[in-house]
Amino acid sequence: CLQLSQGYVDVLKLFIVAVQAGYERRLPLKELIPLVEVCPVNSAGRELMKEEKSLRDEWMLVVYSVLDSLMTRNDVDSSLG
Repeated sequence: CLQLSQGYVDVLKLFIVAVQAGYERRLPLKELIPLVEVCPVNSAGRELMKEEKSLRDEWMLVVYSVLDSLMTRNDVDSSLG
């Protein structure tokens, strides 16, 4: 993303929040990715390259993994009292 390469992280923050919303709604990642792929809004103003789509999917996986980890950690912390 051009904005990220120039140091603007707002676009990444918004992406993370959007993915987090799917996580909080218990939408499996295997269902979220196809929904994103068929979304008619193209914020890049062009079709994404194969590598860009793959990177987007990897970022989504990272967000879900971090949230899973945080949830697990919170569960352990609360069980310790």
